[in-house]
Parts: sequence; structure tokens; C-alpha cells
Amino acid sequence: GKVLTLAALAVAAEAMEVAAAEPHPLLKVLLAELVILVAAALKLVCRVAAAVTPEGRQAGAMANLLPVRQQLVAMAMDLYYLAAPLLLLLAGNLVI
Repeated sequence: GKVLTLAALAVAAEAMEVAAAEPHPLLKVLLAELVILVAAALKLVCRVAAAVTPEGRQAGAMANLLPVRQQLVAMAMDLYYLAAPLLLLLAGNLVI
């Protein structure tokens, strides 16, 4: 989890540097959406891994994690955060 989080932060920092140097406002928005997308994907992967792997389930039981229904709701929210930027990108491409 920590390695993925650090990777996401590195990608986000890189994208922010590119966005700061990029004069075109649309590209800034696209880069911001990409950062959100990467973060949401990593979060979802971590959450699924924690729910599926025996180590993750054991750690979850020890930490008295959320019930399954709440975990599914959290995964659905992750999927929403994954899908929303993609839909915005598609809509933006259709308009332009």
C-alpha cells in the first residue's frame, strides 16, 4: 500500500510540474483529471487486494474493518471516482 501511494504521489507531482509549465488551460484540466484517475485506480486496487488476499482479510479482521456492505459501497465510490474523469474527458473531446 505504501509503495503504491508513493508511486501515485510521484506521478501526481510530475503531472503538476508539467501542468504548471503548460500554457493551454485544457491540458491543465486533462492532467488534473489524469492524476485523479491514477489515484482512484490505485486506491481501488489496494481496497480490492485488502478484501481478496488472506493477509488483507486477516489485517482487516485485526483492525476491525468495515463490514462487507460498507466495503462494497467504498469500492463503488472508487469506481465512480474512476469513471467520472473518463466521462468528463470524453465529453470534453466531443465538445472540442
